[in-house]
Amino acid sequence: RAVSLRSVLARPAVAGRPGETSAPVAFIARWLRPIALALLAAGFVCWLLDFGLVAMWCFTFSAVAWALVLPFPYALVSPLFVGLVAWLVDMLPFVILAGWAAALGRWGWGLLRERRLPRGGRWIWVPVFLAAWTLVGLTALDLSNIKHFILLFAIQVLISGTVLAVVDQFQESVEDRTKVVAGLVAFV
Repeated sequence: RAVSLRSVLARPAVAGRPGETSAPVAFIARWLRPIALALLAAGFVCWLLDFGLVAMWCFTFSAVAWALVLPFPYALVSPLFVGLVAWLVDMLPFVILAGWAAALGRWGWGLLRERRLPRGGRWIWVPVFLAAWTLVGLTALDLSNIKHFILLFAIQVLISGTVLAVVDQFQESVEDRTKVVAGLVAFV
């Protein structure tokens, strides 16, 4: 079954699953989609006018908006596509990380709303131990490099959170896994 961009944008996110928008948020999502498109267009225009810093923030807010609006399988891959235009202003990693942080925040908010821990059995321990292993690096760290370590640790937390979100959200649904893989293949 072919999926078009129009069908993805027109489809409301399914309520009742962590990371998906609920009915009251659907009203906001309806207004956030045009805003996300407008931010993307404004960023491109700012880039053309040589306002690189303004363009970077437009692309960043657009990535965050798409991560909050799209259904969760698409929200996980949308920062990659917004990152492509952020490449124009040499800020691809920042925009992608901001978008993923928004998608993970949305997923985490869903977990808090449901008052539960992520599903996944033993898979939960993989990102926990990855983050712990990264913290062990503090023992060999010079204080002059603490800013770099904090940045790398924040990236590690985002990676670990993404692993947890994927295991939690896509454990049961083959259709959702297919959507994520299709988005990744389209990006590559």
